[in-house]
Amino acid sequence: MKFAIFDVDLTLTKKDTFIEFYKFLCKEDKRFCTYINKALGSAILYGLKIYDEKMSKEKYLTFLRGLSECAVDKLCYKFFRTYLMSKLLYEDGIFELKKRKEEGYEVILISASPEFYLKYFKDFTYVDHVLGTKYEVVNGYYTGKMIGNNNKGAEKVSRLYEYLYDNNIREFELRDSLMYSDSLHDLPLFGIVGKGFLINSKKSVEGLTNLYWE
Repeated sequence: MKFAIFDVDLTLTKKDTFIEFYKFLCKEDKRFCTYINKALGSAILYGLKIYDEKMSKEKYLTFLRGLSECAVDKLCYKFFRTYLMSKLLYEDGIFELKKRKEEGYEVILISASPEFYLKYFKDFTYVDHVLGTKYEVVNGYYTGKMIGNNNKGAEKVSRLYEYLYDNNIREFELRDSLMYSDSLHDLPLFGIVGKGFLINSKKSVEGLTNLYWE
């Protein structure tokens, strides 16, 4: 088995979906706007290195606390279908997903953004699995806490191997596999596949092929 692995934010999408999701919620229900100071504060404290990424994201997602899993799923589905799909996706990126699936690759999306809305990518027949950052649900309600680590950098490699183990996939060829990302934070994943593609980057890295998507 060989894989075509794609980052999501700013690789397949034109904007950061984590930010766009909150903006979408504020348009859907003005009550979400009351959390804007906490959202901005989390970003500032992360920039000042007072918060690490996990703490920053948990503070940013304070608006999730106490929301039922059902309510969040409905909002996420609407966000994905009415906004992310129609306004955020690079057409070239979707073409590449389809192309690699047709060529026999197992297509996996791996992202630091929340899995609770990225999971709807699995509705596409050309996406086999989605690995995003997970958030805690207790008794049917979100707590706002992250499960495990932020799915970024070396954590993506760990999550990939975890996926292979959990799905009893023993025969695979990572050196025949591909990786697509806009970010050099994904160098750990680039390092274990046979070929890597850097998307819409102004940087050139030895061993990576630059692609420019619209």
